[in-house]
Amino acid sequence: MARVSIDPSFIDRLQAIVGNESPAKITANALTLFSWAAEEAKKGRMIFSADAEGKQIERLAMPALANLKPE
Repeated sequence: MARVSIDPSFIDRLQAIVGNESPAKITANALTLFSWAAEEAKKGRMIFSADAEGKQIERLAMPALANLKPE
């Protein structure tokens, strides 16, 4: 099993945002999201965020995903 060291203050901030989920649950959710994003990037797709009206749109900028080559 791999071990990862995460700055406790980073986990504390995430716990405050998501309602005191356990660090293990936060990590599992983060890895699930990253896995999905990587699969989408491998398909040549881009990840965006939009406001509730769909007017303000931002593209996710993450080098680990940008470096993936579509299959």
